[in-house]
Amino acid sequence: MIIAERELTPLILTPPPNITRVRDAESEQKLFDFLDKTKEFGFDVETTPTKDFFWRRMRSMQFGTFTEQYVIDLKDYCDGNSDLLFNCQGNYGISLNKAPKLQVLLQNLTKYLCSNEWVKVGVNLGFEYECLYWLFGIRAYGWYDCMLAEKCLYAGLGGEASLKNYEFYSMGSMFERYFGKTIDKTLQTSFTLEGELSQDQIE
Repeated sequence: MIIAERELTPLILTPPPNITRVRDAESEQKLFDFLDKTKEFGFDVETTPTKDFFWRRMRSMQFGTFTEQYVIDLKDYCDGNSDLLFNCQGNYGISLNKAPKLQVLLQNLTKYLCSNEWVKVGVNLGFEYECLYWLFGIRAYGWYDCMLAEKCLYAGLGGEASLKNYEFYSMGSMFERYFGKTIDKTLQTSFTLEGELSQDQIE
């Protein structure tokens, strides 16, 4: 073992996350004001858990820091229509014009997503890149991927830290190593295009 075993406790966010749901002009402006003043922020997307990436669709996007979080339910920008949310995605965004509200929102977000001036921080951000490109035709850049940074730290050690041991470089494993806490990732596969997002999913 590279890291000594220690007792792990579940992560409990105290205080609870300060979340703004972005769904109208007022909340959009709050998000853009936040992004204009925040040059480094966490970025994450949630998608439907399909095995074939061709059929995968995005349900939500999240921007934030430790003190502020902004969650966009893309269904809100398709007038609550799950079929529209499905049909406007894929093929590098060729059908995005079917959902004009979502198209305008993404065009406004491109300033932040496609720039080195804003650093997008996360884990396994190659997934976020692939989703943005395949689903919407957005080739985002300016990433800082904690998983790749961790692989650089452990490169060449072999054994448990083998670069092919993907679990060792997961967010859960890194969180345990550095913070001694476990995080619950069970909701990650719960996202669909139907129904309302639960409070737990939003958090």
